Amino acid sequence: MVNPVDVFISYSHKDEDLKDELYVHLAPLIRQGQIKPWQDRAIEAGAEWEQEIKAQLESAEIILLLITPRFLASDYCFDKEMQRAMARHDAGTARVIPVIMKSCYWQGSVFSKLQALPKDGKPVTRWDDWDEALLDVVQGMLRVIAGRQQQDDPEQKPVSVKQEAVQKPVPIAVSAVPAQPVVKEQTSTGNFTERLSNNVGLEMVKIQAGQFWMGSPGNESNRRDNEGPQHLVRVPEFWMGKYPVTQAQWAEVAALPKVEHDLEPFPSRFKGANLPIERVSWYEAVEFCQRLSRQTEHIYRLPSEAEWEYACRAGTNTRYSFGNTITGEQVNCDFQKNVVVNEGFMGLGRKEEKRGTYRGKITTVDSLPPNDWGLYDMHGNVWEWCADHWHDNYAGAPIDGAPWLSGGNSNSRVLRGGSWINYPRYCRSAARYSFTPDNRDSYYGFRVVCSAPRILH
Repeated sequence: MVNPVDVFISYSHKDEDLKDELYVHLAPLIRQGQIKPWQDRAIEAGAEWEQEIKAQLESAEIILLLITPRFLASDYCFDKEMQRAMARHDAGTARVIPVIMKSCYWQGSVFSKLQALPKDGKPVTRWDDWDEALLDVVQGMLRVIAGRQQQDDPEQKPVSVKQEAVQKPVPIAVSAVPAQPVVKEQTSTGNFTERLSNNVGLEMVKIQAGQFWMGSPGNESNRRDNEGPQHLVRVPEFWMGKYPVTQAQWAEVAALPKVEHDLEPFPSRFKGANLPIERVSWYEAVEFCQRLSRQTEHIYRLPSEAEWEYACRAGTNTRYSFGNTITGEQVNCDFQKNVVVNEGFMGLGRKEEKRGTYRGKITTVDSLPPNDWGLYDMHGNVWEWCADHWHDNYAGAPIDGAPWLSGGNSNSRVLRGGSWINYPRYCRSAARYSFTPDNRDSYYGFRVVCSAPRILH
């Protein structure tokens, strides 16, 4: 007989009703002896509740995080229970499953590297039928339980949760990665400016063809699994916007005839002609490129993820194009808290000193220094949409610099670079993020690339 799986449920007490809804759907698994759930309401009177919670959290095989705005706002849930849960996940001793119960911004959290339930991370309360959403959660748990080794033979050593849950990465020898990619400096004078009006131009920087190691090495601080395996990519020549698309540039193109989607001329939260455009979806960014291409007869598009990282690195292989650390004089991001370099167990460990202040808003696109190839704001200010579909890692990724549009999650698109609201670790050259292509936020923008400044016909 298979022993029931110990399940720890972490939730905010203000979300008791949502937890109870989930329990209703877990009841068949409890009766069948497949799971043995625990929540802090089970603590007996007189028991030391924090010690009891810690003991249960340390012994559970599956840890459910019921994610809501209240959960994320709770110091105890977020800073203690979730940190302990993620430490156990990283150690390979528990399977942590985020269950997105209500709409909230959770993608920048430490658990965002994990596959969330229900399917596609759509909040339970956003489903037309809550029962269907919670059934999807139960089915996801059943898939995890099915992967456990049968324990009929007491002499047989069980397989760890981490071995079952995580695909073994494709190995790559760090020593095989050259100190620098082939192209280190850009010496071409082939830059050009696309005139959008008498007063507004779009400056394009020529990026020479070359090759580089895409992704981050296994020993990079704050690295995430989705940044590997590192792989050599050969990138053809292309032109990239010197800056993220500005609000002045957006307004000019938004006034052009529609191709597929309507464009608001002034969608941004922060207003200013020389500020980057924000609050634009991936679809709207693509529409911008289509209108611009039709107007100019040049081929404009969103960069592939490989093109973006190649241009961002600008011949470097460090965490940022400026080196392994950054300051507030180089990047607009959230320096309000110290930058965690080596988180260690339960988020403890060595930290960098504070290197800047939190501006709390976007900055003009030319206010901070460019990288060595003359591109501004490749780190911070606004996340930048790329053309690619989201993939959880680089296994099978293209090596020719093309966008990766097959497989993966076609309902999510890649974002790169970090933003004014993120900590520095999210602004690293290799850092990746994804969201649905219809999403708009005050930290999502984009820049354009041009395959060649040539006539379409």
